[in-house]
Amino acid sequence: LLGEAFLISAIMFYPQFILSLRLSEFSSRADMGLGFALWGSFLPLNLISLGFPYWIFHGGKVYIGILTLLFLITALLNFKRSPQIRVLSIIMLLSLFLAFGAYNPLYVLFLKLTKFYVFRNPSKFLFFGVFAAAVLSGLGFTRFFDKNNVKLNEKSIKIFAILLLSMLGAFLFVKSSLYVLMYKIIDWGGGL
Repeated sequence: LLGEAFLISAIMFYPQFILSLRLSEFSSRADMGLGFALWGSFLPLNLISLGFPYWIFHGGKVYIGILTLLFLITALLNFKRSPQIRVLSIIMLLSLFLAFGAYNPLYVLFLKLTKFYVFRNPSKFLFFGVFAAAVLSGLGFTRFFDKNNVKLNEKSIKIFAILLLSMLGAFLFVKSSLYVLMYKIIDWGGGL
């Protein structure tokens, strides 16, 4: 099923890809280099936006909701049981992998080997990852309220609680650090 899904995706993707590639050959993008292809890469530190609905650092964000994370975890714990979850999980992880762009050595190596510099802003791949995460959360919602998944739900809740406490702890640590170091930061910034 997984192979069939990727084959159908490739068939649907191919015509648009060829047309876009042909169009880019006639544009100013034809002579661009590696820097152009890596412009707008997703900063890995922005993964903290999974728990915070605002930008922490410049760039994209992956916020889909706090309670939604519980259902996403539930879906991911059902990875082995459901082919739909496997396909969506792979799409989500692949899009995140590609979105890192300049911060992903394999992606940079791929671009250098293929000299395929005509597309820029790898963080646009996040759209597919966030969409897949949203659909996975819907599947997780269904599985979470299934009476046959009690043990799995307990595991989901434990992982969710750890994630939530970690995010809250990170927020409180940064907030208190900024409060304690406030005047040093202002003095340092005034010297610029």
